[in-house]
Amino acid sequence: MKTLEFLSATGIKVLYCPVDSQGRVILTELEKMIEPRTFLVCVMLANNETGVIQDLRCIREMTAARQVLLMSDCVQALGKIPVDVQSFGLDYAVFSAHKVHGPKGAGALYVREGALISALIHGGHQENGLRAGTESIHNIAGLAAACRHVPRMLAASEKITLLKNMLLAGLKDMLPGLKVNSPEKECLPNTLNLTFPGFDNAAFMGFLDYHGIAVSAGSACNTQINEPSPVLKAIGLTDVEARQTLRISLSAKTSAKDIRYVLKVMRDYLQKKLSPVAMISPGQLDENMLFNPDLYILDIRTWYDRKILKSLPNSHEGSLVFLKKYLAAIPKEKNIVLVCQAGLDSPVAAYYLRSKGFRKVGFLMGGLAAWRLFHPDLYAKFGGKNEITLDEPMFNHK
Repeated sequence: MKTLEFLSATGIKVLYCPVDSQGRVILTELEKMIEPRTFLVCVMLANNETGVIQDLRCIREMTAARQVLLMSDCVQALGKIPVDVQSFGLDYAVFSAHKVHGPKGAGALYVREGALISALIHGGHQENGLRAGTESIHNIAGLAAACRHVPRMLAASEKITLLKNMLLAGLKDMLPGLKVNSPEKECLPNTLNLTFPGFDNAAFMGFLDYHGIAVSAGSACNTQINEPSPVLKAIGLTDVEARQTLRISLSAKTSAKDIRYVLKVMRDYLQKKLSPVAMISPGQLDENMLFNPDLYILDIRTWYDRKILKSLPNSHEGSLVFLKKYLAAIPKEKNIVLVCQAGLDSPVAAYYLRSKGFRKVGFLMGGLAAWRLFHPDLYAKFGGKNEITLDEPMFNHK
């Protein structure tokens, strides 16, 4: 999306094709959008948030008839479904090593023979003159080693699908109002995107993390504002629904025992059993609460987040990464409120403190981004006042 925004800023006309409620490209709309001057159609093979798989062969027929190039982001699909760039008729395709358990920071670009391609970095002959500079051989070898396991990963897809269905059936049984955003058919075997009506995804994530379960939010955590994912908005979810959405991913290493454990932990949360941490809404955190002497505000943002948004007054500034280092300095007798930029990291930190014996722990829902929107006057008056920097085992970037 950001690349397309950049191209649009250079004067290239970019059109966005709508999708249906399942996230599939509406082919009749795409056909109408292809103009005589259209030179490229870009479409993901499989979506990373919902798992929906696009019909590339049908799109290829449409583009080929009009002599339009076709590029596909195949990052999420590799290792989960068969990917045949020639069968799909792709002109360009991109892949990433970390999605097949390879090294982060390495990837692969497929270019059909004869398709146009210009250099990414100029200055040297490396990689056929397309990317100058010494090659990262260890990462390239790591990607190659990971790709050798793709057939084994594909063989596990049937088992993963069964486990995904087991998890989904259990969740539907305990929460009849559950909204399933991943399509039943033409979907990745390992991906579930679910909306839990009435349950904030950040708080849910923190609770699951506390119990050793890693999931991701359905809405993106932007360092400047907590806004819903464009993917979820495109399939028709409201802002509220997007913030009640979680993505759950399985792997070949997931077992039926794992699924039973996840269902047990989720049942405890969905049945609203006693939560060990408090959720503080932006509206609650008014001037009286901010300056309550019994309140201890722990700001766990990164130094670069603090350059974007000023801290709450009297905040104790630390880091989520080094939270363990600060435990001795945090007063257990006070009411502790964890604060992050957009409300996704602080629940995890709050549950971590709870596991270390802190009883009066809460977190600011929506983070500083939401608080500033709710209290612009307080932010202007008190933002960045009387900060207290905790000693960090790294450079102070102020």
